[in-house]
Amino acid sequence: MRLVSGFVDPDEGVFEYHEVLRDPVSLLAALRVLSHRLPARDGDFAGAFLESFADRKGVPSARQLSERYLEDLALPFARDVASIARRPVYGVRKQRAVERVLDSLDGRSQTLAGGIAPLVPDGTPDEVEGAVSSALDRIGESLAGELESSGLFVNLGGRRDRVHFRATVVMPFPIARANTCAQGDTAVWEFDGEELGGNGFEMRALALAP
Repeated sequence: MRLVSGFVDPDEGVFEYHEVLRDPVSLLAALRVLSHRLPARDGDFAGAFLESFADRKGVPSARQLSERYLEDLALPFARDVASIARRPVYGVRKQRAVERVLDSLDGRSQTLAGGIAPLVPDGTPDEVEGAVSSALDRIGESLAGELESSGLFVNLGGRRDRVHFRATVVMPFPIARANTCAQGDTAVWEFDGEELGGNGFEMRALALAP
């Protein structure tokens, strides 16, 4: 996605260029959608979990399972994603924070299993963990389908190939100010595809007539 704007005042000899390049299907964009949809799947989680213990007695209620799912996984994940999304600059620190939040889902899954285990006296910790994992996998497959149909699907399980960009702008007069190195009337920006996430990569240049 490109957002281009400019300002020209020929009488004063002022030419200003401003462009933002943004990746609408970035990893952060996908995580934001997931953070909104995961909490709404508490009923799906409870139902899928109970299927694994359909022949057991003394299992927790669907309400108890929904509460644990929300408190141990969905809501903390949503808060973490919202905290990252509020940061104005999508730099290296923000990229690493996105990766940490994504990686944290495994730990949250284990926390969820640990919180449910005391509610299942007729099941072993391994059985509970397996039921939690199976239920979350079903939710994940469903959400992946929704992301793909809406054009937001990215590979959440791995790292994307790195793409490097080089953008050059030639202004009508010498550049007086830019958010990159400039020489004469030319400014050059170099950046990786990862920097197009979040608020995007911004390019600014101001040229003044001699």
